[in-house]
Amino acid sequence: MKKALVFVLVGLLAGAAAMYFLGPARFPNKIKPAEPTSFIPVTSRLDSGGDLYGYLSTEQLIRSIEGLIAQLAKSLPVEADSKEAAILPFIFNLIDKSGIKEISGLGLSNVSLPGGLQRTRMVIHHDAEKNTGLIWQAAPTGPRTLSELKLLPADTALAAFGEFRLDAVWAWIKKELEASGLADVQKFAGQAESTLAAQGVDLPKLLGSLSGSIGYIVTLDKVKTIALPGEASGITVPEPGLAIVIGTKDSTLFDLVKTKLPMAALTEKDGRKTLQFSAIPAPIPLEPCIVMSEGFVIVATSPGRAEALLQARTGTGGLAATPEFKELAAHVPDRGNGFAYLSPRLFQIYVDLIEKAATSKPEDKQIAEALFKSFPRDLKALSVMERRFDGIVWTSCHNMSLTAMVMAPMTTAAGLAAAAAGPALAQAGDKAKVNSTMATLKTLGLAIEGYLVDNAKSPQAGSPAELQTLLAPFYIKELPLKDAWGNDLLYKKTGTDGYLIASPGKDGVFKGWDQKGEYPAGQFDEDIIFYAGIFVYGPVR
Repeated sequence: MKKALVFVLVGLLAGAAAMYFLGPARFPNKIKPAEPTSFIPVTSRLDSGGDLYGYLSTEQLIRSIEGLIAQLAKSLPVEADSKEAAILPFIFNLIDKSGIKEISGLGLSNVSLPGGLQRTRMVIHHDAEKNTGLIWQAAPTGPRTLSELKLLPADTALAAFGEFRLDAVWAWIKKELEASGLADVQKFAGQAESTLAAQGVDLPKLLGSLSGSIGYIVTLDKVKTIALPGEASGITVPEPGLAIVIGTKDSTLFDLVKTKLPMAALTEKDGRKTLQFSAIPAPIPLEPCIVMSEGFVIVATSPGRAEALLQARTGTGGLAATPEFKELAAHVPDRGNGFAYLSPRLFQIYVDLIEKAATSKPEDKQIAEALFKSFPRDLKALSVMERRFDGIVWTSCHNMSLTAMVMAPMTTAAGLAAAAAGPALAQAGDKAKVNSTMATLKTLGLAIEGYLVDNAKSPQAGSPAELQTLLAPFYIKELPLKDAWGNDLLYKKTGTDGYLIASPGKDGVFKGWDQKGEYPAGQFDEDIIFYAGIFVYGPVR
């Protein structure tokens, strides 16, 4: 009995000690916010432990902006009975009902992954009870299988898809227009559908026939290339292709297009309908076609592009099966309401193109490098958007480091500033080189004049280099041999006591000794020719 009592006492003492060292006696209570926030629902969807983690409650911010807009509206110089005065409440009402004010929190996180990848998450939160705004009604709620990913061919360079309930959007717009109190706006709302109906377009039926999925796919052929026209002639890039994909429930959209564009040739095969148009002269192959197949209408730049999408859908030549895509897809949700994809080929080709175009001018190459040095040359990304009951979650897997993401806007701004200032700076530099070159020619001319006085004839030499043995160091300490651009100076003896010295200008190409007169300043490739204290050919001074 005594032993049991001892054990109980020891247990109580141990519990008291634990409460002291681990409980409120050692750790004070957490601060409770005066107003509830969306902190927990937002941060629960972020990735912790990375190099970026942030939350912002937007409710107070939105209220402040709302108050500022109200103050601005009161201060606008409009008459009470004017059209402007009637329009302002309508505009503010649209902003109120858009759903922007229902956003209650924002979250952002970034985590480094193996293989140089990054996972970035952005959360836009709103209370589930506040679901009346347009931006929350425009898209279906709840992630789904992203079947459009199967449409991407292996040579996809850029693609994006999203879901939009266009019938709900139009119903919302029509309702707000009718309730606007503005005669012209109400008239438009009442006549829009009837006007289209007179043109053979049943707008409610058309919008109701769309599934809501819409997107685009840009491809870059891995074999075929095209030459860029104009000044960039000689530079080739992979042949591009474009397809716009619209999800449909039936053939309403396709039948409407067929009726409105009777010049297109219609073919039907294996449950697929195709409208083929005549080829259009363009820098890229352009044979537009419209294809309807299994719940999609595809508008493509050529039949080959549409066929590539449909082949990918059957599992042949699709992007989803490539190791590169699988690596990105492993770190984003496999279900959502939209996605965006960027291939590393696109940015690599873009950077190469800029560098090729800039090779003729060092200053342009420096500007190109400044613009792109913050980005990986093989920039790639896959992002998935989930429309949840309480907001939107964007998850992106990419290979741009946090440092690059932060520095990119600053570097790009600096690069653009350099691009804007580059030509002016380069021209100022060339003007200075013109002045320096003309001063050099004068100095060399003085040395030759000194030799002429002593010898009653001009030096017998074929170039400034040969003049060195005749003029240095007696008539000149060090003979200049090059102009300010680094090009070799030229010398010619004329008659017994005549001579000419010249610079070939910035381009280094000398066009002959017979040139005379002046040319406008700023033509830096023109030659500069000097004789006996005067410039017989040079810029206007």
